[in-house]
Amino acid sequence: MDTMNPPSYHELQWHPSLLFQGALALCLMAQPLSAAQFEKFTYYIDNGTSITITKYTGSDNDVSIPGTINGLSVNCIEKEAFSYCTSLTAVTIPASVTSIGNAFGFCKSLTAITVDAGNPAYCSVDGVLFNKGLTTLIKYPDGKAGRYTIPTSVTSTGELAFASCSNLSSVMIPASVISNEFKQFQGCTSLTSIVVDATNPCYSSNDGVLFDKSQTTLVQFPKGKAGRYTIPASITSIRSGAFHYCRCLTSITIPASVTSINIAEFLSCSSLTVITVDSDNPAYSSVDGVLFNKGLTTLVKYPEGKAESYIIPASVISIRDSAFRNCRSLTSVTIPASVTEIGHSAFNSCTSLTSAIFMGNALPMYSDVFDQTGSGFTVYYSKDKSGFTSPIWEGYPAVGLPRDHTNTTAKGPVIIAWITVGLAVSVILLIAMARKFRMRKLSAG
Repeated sequence: MDTMNPPSYHELQWHPSLLFQGALALCLMAQPLSAAQFEKFTYYIDNGTSITITKYTGSDNDVSIPGTINGLSVNCIEKEAFSYCTSLTAVTIPASVTSIGNAFGFCKSLTAITVDAGNPAYCSVDGVLFNKGLTTLIKYPDGKAGRYTIPTSVTSTGELAFASCSNLSSVMIPASVISNEFKQFQGCTSLTSIVVDATNPCYSSNDGVLFDKSQTTLVQFPKGKAGRYTIPASITSIRSGAFHYCRCLTSITIPASVTSINIAEFLSCSSLTVITVDSDNPAYSSVDGVLFNKGLTTLVKYPEGKAESYIIPASVISIRDSAFRNCRSLTSVTIPASVTEIGHSAFNSCTSLTSAIFMGNALPMYSDVFDQTGSGFTVYYSKDKSGFTSPIWEGYPAVGLPRDHTNTTAKGPVIIAWITVGLAVSVILLIAMARKFRMRKLSAG
C-alpha cells in the first residue's frame, strides 16, 4: 500500500486485509478479562501487571491470601470474593493488597481479619479491618461476638461495616465518629444496645437506641432489643430502616410528634403485636393495636405478630401496600364493602391465611396481593355481589356463599360460620362416599 497516498474511504471500506485486521482488533477489544485459577482462588490479570482475586472457592477455616500469583502482585480483592464462606474463621491479607471491596459479607464464622504490618493501605486491630490511618472502620467480622468499642481515632465507618454481625451484642460509638448512615447494623440480630459518647457532636443515644444529636430523628433501634418501646415525644422523624428486622420488638408507641411513617419500617418485626398511637397525633391513629391514618379510612399496618382472624373496620377505604405482609399468624380476614383499593403485596407471605372474605363487590386486584398465602387459601364472597367468578377469581379459588342478611357487623362471623358448615358437610360427604365404596368392594369380593 502506498504510504504517501493513503487509500480513500471507499478503498479502506472494502480492502480485505484491512477488514480482517479491524475485525480482529475489535474482537480482541471486546473480549472480557478471562478468569484463571490458582489453588483455591479465582483471579484475573489486570493490565498485565497485577492480580485481582474475584472468588475464594475453598472451605478452609484459616485462609492466607497470597501476595503473588505466578510472579504478579495480588493488589485487589473484589466485592463478594469471600461472601458466604460460612466455614471461614480467620483471614490474613498480605502487604500487596491495596484495594478491598465488600469482600467478607455473610461469613458467619469469621472472627478475625489480620493485615500484614507492611500493608500501605490497610491495618487491623483486634481482628477488625481498618484503613491504614485507623480513621475508617471498614469491616467488623461477622462471627465476632460480644461488646465492641470503636476506637477514638475513627471518624467514619463503612456502609456495611457491621452488617450481618449476628453475634455482636453492643457497640460504643466515640465522639470522633461524625460520618455514618448506620445502615451497617442490618442483620445484627443480637445487638441490644448502641451507646454514644455524650460529647459526640452528631449523634446521641438513650436507653440503647441511636438518635441524632438533638434527638428529633430516631436513627437505629437495635435489632435484638426486646419488649415494648415508646418513641420519645421529641422525635419528629424515623430514619429509613430504623426498625426493620427488629424481631424481638413486641409493641411500639408512636408519639403525637411523628407525622410521617414509612410502612417498611415495621416489615419483618415478627413479634410485634401492638402499634399504639398517641391520640393527639394529627396524621395517624390506632385501633386494637392496628395502625391507621387519622380518619380511619386507610389501614396502614397490621402488626406481623398479631395472631387471630381480623375484621377490617367498615370505615376503611384503602389498604396500603404490604399492610399485612409477613403476618404469618393471621388466619382469616374480612374485607368490608367500603374498601375500594388494595395495595401491592397487601397480604403477601401471610402463610397461615386460608380465607379472605369480601363483603362488597369485586375489586381491581394486583397479581401479588395474596401471593404466598396459606395452603388451601380461598376467596369467599356473597352471591348477591358482582364481579366475582367461581371456582376461580383472579387466580385464586373462590366460593360464593348464600346471601346474608342485615347486620353489617355480623357478616364476617356469619360467613365464617357458613365456611365452617360447608367444610363439615364436605367431610361428612367424603366419609359417606368412602363407606359406600368400601361396601361395594366387600360385596364384590
